Amino acid sequence: MSHVNIFTAIIPAREGSKRLPNKNLKKILGKSLLSYAIDAASESEYVDQCILTTNISEDLLSDIDKKSCFIHKRLSHLSEDNVLMSDVVVDVITSLKRNHQIESEYIVLLQPTSPLRTTRDIDQACELILNSPNSPSLISVFEPSCHPHKMFSLEEDNSLIPFFDLEDLEKPKQHLSKVYAQNGAIYIARTDEFLKHKSFFIQPCLPYEMSLLKSIDIDTADDFKLAKFIFGDQN
Repeated sequence: MSHVNIFTAIIPAREGSKRLPNKNLKKILGKSLLSYAIDAASESEYVDQCILTTNISEDLLSDIDKKSCFIHKRLSHLSEDNVLMSDVVVDVITSLKRNHQIESEYIVLLQPTSPLRTTRDIDQACELILNSPNSPSLISVFEPSCHPHKMFSLEEDNSLIPFFDLEDLEKPKQHLSKVYAQNGAIYIARTDEFLKHKSFFIQPCLPYEMSLLKSIDIDTADDFKLAKFIFGDQN
């Protein structure tokens, strides 16, 4: 007989990274990005279980609280550069059910590269989707400082052309429709719907809005420096 959780958090951490090597193990105030994610999940009132899916060797995981999470060894073909996150999540879900008889009503994806996401953010997002039974998914978002209708693309001759309408370039931002961008911090979906669609964007999808400051998604050395500055880490 299977054990059913309400919320299972999945934290993906792949070894290596081209733009910022071993970014998931980078430390801010002496604590790795991976530990920030695990601690935020384990302190949640709603998360029943935390799963770390990784190909990082055990000796490099010395600073994480292994009592707070179950370590799922990621297969080599799911640890390559161009693997879709949806495939990684599907593997975790099916492995838990097959090997441990554990199922979950919702899955919560928490990427280590969003260290400013808090336990409170996770709990509020869980509450929001629980109170919205008609919505199968939720994605954390922020309002970007640059509106897409103010953007350009490049022609082959290296000249700028408006990405959308020329007239929108002249409009005040407040006259344009409000837009949001995903920030990578929190993704939630009903497990059965996720397995059906292989995506966290399942309509009607709920937004969980976060501030621009908390929406830093660490992918480059500059992102990491900015996050350290916000945390007050002078090292």
